[in-house]
Amino acid sequence: MNNLNKINLQAIIAYCEAFYGRQKEYLILWWPICLGLGISIYFSLPHEPSLTILTICAALFLGATYKYKQIGDSRFIFLFFVALILLGMVVGVLRTHSVDAPVLEKELRFTNVEGVIEKVEDRGTSKRILLRDVNVEGLQNSDTPKFIQLTMRQKQDLNRGQMISVLASIRPPSEPVMLRGFDFQRYFYFKQIGATGFTLSKFEIIGDGDPSKEYIYDFLYSTASSMKDKVVREDSYANPIVKALLTGDRAMIDDYTWSHLKDSGLSHMLAISGLHVGLFSATVFFTIRLLLSFFPIFALRFQTKKIAAVAAFMAALFYTLLVGASVPTTRACLMTGMFFLAILMDRSPFSVHLLAFAAFLVMVLRPESLLSASFQMSFAAVMGLIIFYTSTRSFWVRHYANSNPLYKVWLYLLSICATTVIATIVTMPFTLYHFQHISVYGILGNLMAVPIMGFVVMPMAVFSYVMLPFDLTALPLAIMRWGVERIIDVSEFVGSLEGVSATMPTMPFYAFCLWVLGGLLFMSIRGYEKIFGVVLVGIAIVSITLASPADILVSDDGRLWAIHEAETTIVSDGRKGRFIKNTWLDYLGEHKEKPLTAPKSGCEGQLCCDTDMCFYDRADVKVSFLKEKYAAAQACNMSDLVIAPFSIKGRECGARDIDWYSFKHDGAHAIWIDKGGDYKIKTVADTRGDRPWVK
Repeated sequence: MNNLNKINLQAIIAYCEAFYGRQKEYLILWWPICLGLGISIYFSLPHEPSLTILTICAALFLGATYKYKQIGDSRFIFLFFVALILLGMVVGVLRTHSVDAPVLEKELRFTNVEGVIEKVEDRGTSKRILLRDVNVEGLQNSDTPKFIQLTMRQKQDLNRGQMISVLASIRPPSEPVMLRGFDFQRYFYFKQIGATGFTLSKFEIIGDGDPSKEYIYDFLYSTASSMKDKVVREDSYANPIVKALLTGDRAMIDDYTWSHLKDSGLSHMLAISGLHVGLFSATVFFTIRLLLSFFPIFALRFQTKKIAAVAAFMAALFYTLLVGASVPTTRACLMTGMFFLAILMDRSPFSVHLLAFAAFLVMVLRPESLLSASFQMSFAAVMGLIIFYTSTRSFWVRHYANSNPLYKVWLYLLSICATTVIATIVTMPFTLYHFQHISVYGILGNLMAVPIMGFVVMPMAVFSYVMLPFDLTALPLAIMRWGVERIIDVSEFVGSLEGVSATMPTMPFYAFCLWVLGGLLFMSIRGYEKIFGVVLVGIAIVSITLASPADILVSDDGRLWAIHEAETTIVSDGRKGRFIKNTWLDYLGEHKEKPLTAPKSGCEGQLCCDTDMCFYDRADVKVSFLKEKYAAAQACNMSDLVIAPFSIKGRECGARDIDWYSFKHDGAHAIWIDKGGDYKIKTVADTRGDRPWVK
């Protein structure tokens, strides 16, 4: 028996050695994957973990890793990955404590707010103002938020750095409007924005802030403002997108254009990321190489390729800072920097090491970015494309070499199709989970629009900034505007095709996790073990088909509710809570459907209402939605579940009640009704726990 166990142990060790040998090429990808897993675990915990315990555990595993590495045992890689997971949790704790700042405790409806304007966003009918160095009437300095975000509808010219005073209504950041919805409190916590609100008067300018430490930001801000002024000089329906591509400001893009870009699979062209940074820097790189080649004295004495690489990276850095340095843009800038660094060192710039380095660095500096759709989709797309083109490199090199120009054009179009297909496949779980939407004709849209973006729009963006100091931007902006107009035309053509997009209800969170894990295993593992990734993706897809969305959704104050039956949704109020209702419709996969409104008196299907309450009977589960307090006793006698926006505690009620106290403590509710007559309730509080950003 001992010999048998010894043989089995030796076989396992031999298998591990062989598996490790097959993974060496892409083992670097597991560094950010394990770090990200640790960060994910940290954010999913119900309570804040101990930094001391996590640090000690990480140090112990790192020590064990070093020991096994010294003796040449391949088990060190397992210990190292566990240490990275623990390190991810440590990074999450450190980041959370480093950004801790005061958050407004309760709503202040009429209060005087003073502060320095940090940022101004023009959103068409309104402006969004971010204030720093804030003073709020009636608040101690220790209770005053570090930043406050205000929305103003009054027409007034404001500039960054101005010290202002304004009468405003402010409130703490709101919690998610539904189960696993976007967490505004967590988002604003990591931005150190402790209150949001709107202005009740015009801003009174009372002085100027101290710009001494922010001259770079001021330069970028003034440059972007100057470019915006140049763009709007000519009237064109392309101006909002031109402004977005040049400055990162997408606020002026209307819903009609957004809808067509999304349906045609071209919305990624407005999410400033690797495509834009790459094209911007590539334009600079090839233009400088071309110009230097005209001067033999430079071309023969200096390595023009390296000179162009340095200039191209500086251009990428400038563009990244100018458009706001979002997560995708930062990732693209880091990878672009590594790309040109490889050129300077005479190394191959195409490698998974670039992606791993960029992902690792972004997560160490901003671990909360892992939770954003932009981070997930941008890194997944780049990872899939790098692995695909690395695996098929011989095909492209063999067919591109010594081919005629017409064949090269065909290869270019083929690469666009391949890129679109790969990017769509690897980002599908994120697209469906976050947006419940996928473009059916994305290949057609990208095939028509990407060449225009690459050869017209982004090169003209570069030349517009080159000509800006000389006030000669008219021609490049006109050409850029023409290119954007053609892209909009493409989006309208593709977006108008029948069956252009497909929607589905939000997939369960566990299915999303299984799909992502399966995709990572499939892409990063070498050998037949890839089958485990396929199996996990298959389980996720099957579980999606078996899952169903909630039957009843209730807002965090109980005043708005929705009932979902088959393909019909009924909401309690057709006018109030537009954002909440749109979020619910997205969750239910009914983006373009207009929900029915509950009748004030009468019946709509199984829902009947009068002036006192609404009564809903489904699968023998009777639910009452109270409008008036005096109807509570009647509702308790005839219902299994009573939902009220006010307190009904202290009453004799045979039904389960969800009232004001429940909403205050647990937030928004979701209710599933089984065919057997049972029901299940989940709340926002069930998935958030007691964390620093939960107020």
